[in-house]
Amino acid sequence: MGLASPAAEVDASLGESLMLTGTEGLVLFFAALVLAITLGRRTAEPVSALSRAAEKLGRGETPEIPRSPIVEMSRLAQGLGDAATLRVQAEEQLR
Repeated sequence: MGLASPAAEVDASLGESLMLTGTEGLVLFFAALVLAITLGRRTAEPVSALSRAAEKLGRGETPEIPRSPIVEMSRLAQGLGDAATLRVQAEEQLR
């Protein structure tokens, strides 16, 4: 005795499964892409602001120290602010 199923029935369920998996993969890919862009901007903006502040400090100007929700960026900003304060104190001592 043998059992058989039409090939169309077997292939149809496999095709539906592959289509569903592919669609879910694309949705997850685009969600990850949006998340990566969002987090990239969140990181890039404080870095740019700190770079501008460092350039001002290098020119002898008093920089505006930006705030950031990222802990490491806040620490770097604090260090840059401390450097600006020390530079001002050193200039006053020289005068």
